[in-house]
Amino acid sequence: MNFKTFIIFIFAAFTINETTAQKAVNPEGAILERLIPNFNKLSRVRPVRKENITAPVSVSVNLYIRSIRILTNDNEYSVQLTFRQQWRDERLSYSSQDSNQHVSLINSKNDIWQPDAFFSNEIDGKYHELMMRNEFIRISPNGNVMKSVRISLRLRCPMNYRKFPFDRQTCSIRLASYGYTTRDLVFVWDNENPVQQTANDFTMPTFVLEQVTTDYCDSITKTGAYSCLRVDLTFQRLFTPYLVGVYIPSTMMVLTSWVSFWISPKAVTARTILATLTLFVLAIQTAEVNKSFPQTGYTKAVDKWTGICLTFVFAALLEFATVHYLSNRKEKNSCTAAGSKDDDNAAIESNDGGGDEEQEIPLKDINSSDGNKGDQGQKEEITQRARRLAENLISELEASPHRMDVVSRVAFPGVFVLFNIFYWLVYSF
Repeated sequence: MNFKTFIIFIFAAFTINETTAQKAVNPEGAILERLIPNFNKLSRVRPVRKENITAPVSVSVNLYIRSIRILTNDNEYSVQLTFRQQWRDERLSYSSQDSNQHVSLINSKNDIWQPDAFFSNEIDGKYHELMMRNEFIRISPNGNVMKSVRISLRLRCPMNYRKFPFDRQTCSIRLASYGYTTRDLVFVWDNENPVQQTANDFTMPTFVLEQVTTDYCDSITKTGAYSCLRVDLTFQRLFTPYLVGVYIPSTMMVLTSWVSFWISPKAVTARTILATLTLFVLAIQTAEVNKSFPQTGYTKAVDKWTGICLTFVFAALLEFATVHYLSNRKEKNSCTAAGSKDDDNAAIESNDGGGDEEQEIPLKDINSSDGNKGDQGQKEEITQRARRLAENLISELEASPHRMDVVSRVAFPGVFVLFNIFYWLVYSF
């Protein structure tokens, strides 16, 4: 062996030892070096099981919900989550003495086969990639593959506001396969903990997450049957902001309008200002708060409340107008009666001087002569009774208009209490 051959032998031995040492130090590199030549082939065809090549790929799914934001006026919500999928691909199995060892692939888009999952009720979505895309794939020795990715989604959530603000809303996250039918791929929920949440729950200004449930929503279309998973998120609206911002102020306006019942009808200016001011303030408040409420084509529970409160305040204004009108009419009738009495006395004195007097012949009451016979007579009798009843009521009110204020002091609060009992029983339970 000459010197040149000896040098080549030494260099080759050193290179082999260095490569072996690198593989021993970095076993993942050795595994990837063995798997990489097959990656292009593995990315196109779904994996099959040797014991049953016709069985679909079973993909276990787990979601970790990081944050939620409800967009009430748009019938949608946004959610940030970590989306994990796990399946088995025996073509990626490798030998390893450590069963807990795994190979990690970062930002691996098309290197290996991956499920074609998509969110069917998604409006918009994005990956998080400020520094680099938040995604990885781990391959275990037995061929188990786990993919994890952090994403933000904006999803549709049709909401029913008929009981607003006492409503509960259920929003869903729907995950399905886009191209593989159930003969090729099936999604299943993770057995241990399919949906996880952050440790401190979620801080939403107007909602609290009440319940999380999982279900299946497989669909059959013209192109086949597709596997689908669904997460139902039930939200309970927080009532305290609406109690402080709507219900208490409107109740105070209604109570303020009743103060006019204790003010003398002669204090026209005071009662007019009080009634119109409370009506104006309540109307402005209702219009302002409605701007922040969801706009619907049907009546909400809060609309009924504000409408009834406006009705009570307006009724108080009408009550004062009626009392004022009856008081003026009473004064006018009193003046007319005094003038008529003076005229009658003058006429009696003039008639005492003598002269022929025309005798007034009373006319017969047509209704009494008919004897109220027939249907027409009965209708006329009922009409006359109702008219007499109304006239008597008006006469009593004209005689003492302040009695309407006395009755209103009891009637208005009583009716409002009954309305509250009915309202809260219907909507708050």
